[in-house]
This record gives sequence, C-alpha cells and structure tokens, in this order.
Amino acid sequence: MKIEDLNVVRETNDRMMHAAEFLGRVEAGKFDVRSCGYDIPLPNTHTDAIKALIIAGLRQQIADFRKALTDRGVVLPEA
Repeated sequence: MKIEDLNVVRETNDRMMHAAEFLGRVEAGKFDVRSCGYDIPLPNTHTDAIKALIIAGLRQQIADFRKALTDRGVVLPEA
C-alpha cells in the first residue's frame, strides 16, 4: 500500500472513531441539543426528534467510513 493510501486510511479511521465516540455520547444521553447552538427552549418531542436525526446521521457516517476502509482493503472487525 502506498503512503498516500495509508494516510487516507488513517484519516478515515480517525474520523470514524470520532463519529463513533460522539454517537456513544448521544446515545448515552450525554448530549444537549442546546450545545449545538439551539439556545431556545424546545419541547421534548422536538429534542427527541433532533437527537434521532443526529443518531441516524452518525450511524450512516460510520457505515460510509467502514465501506470506504473496506473498499481500500482494510479488514475491520464486525460492528
């Protein structure tokens, strides 16, 4: 594998790990919608919907990162 490929793999893996850590915090309830700049009171149904969208987006990002890595020949453990 070329050094350029290794750099891309490392960067992709770092981004995937960052997204996975953030997903873990959101799923554990250690995330407040206001921390994203929404400093307005929202009904719980709205914050729950926003969190659900964030979780879905993070899961999709992680899946995309995993695919990008496996497309480059990286063998990953099962999620």
